[in-house]
Amino acid sequence: MLTGYVEYPRLGGTRHFFIRCETDWERYFAAVTDCPNGLPENYSRVQFELAAYSRGPSARATNIEVVGSPLPPIERTCRTCGSVFVLSAGLQAWFQSYKRLPLPWRCADCRRARRESQVSSAVHTTSSSA
Repeated sequence: MLTGYVEYPRLGGTRHFFIRCETDWERYFAAVTDCPNGLPENYSRVQFELAAYSRGPSARATNIEVVGSPLPPIERTCRTCGSVFVLSAGLQAWFQSYKRLPLPWRCADCRRARRESQVSSAVHTTSSSA
């Protein structure tokens, strides 16, 4: 059995959805008929199997069981600028499963600025040493 998180399409369909797998971060198609206990909530943690007949980008998840409730949004205060920002359930799932990193303590703008300064300083030190 594989584990992952439920992702609904942006259009808000109630018959089909996707599961983002924790091991390979691939997205698998699923239908309500594949859920014996009814439709899971968005970003619920689920266990599933891949259908034997489906492979590749259109692989389908079957035998879907909910094993965890959706992650609640978390409010944090940025360590750099002091603004309050919200970590959505999707972002939490991405950091914990795909990146295997702790949740961030800086807002998106400060994280972006920090990355850019690290890249520019790395480029500067490389070019000055040559």
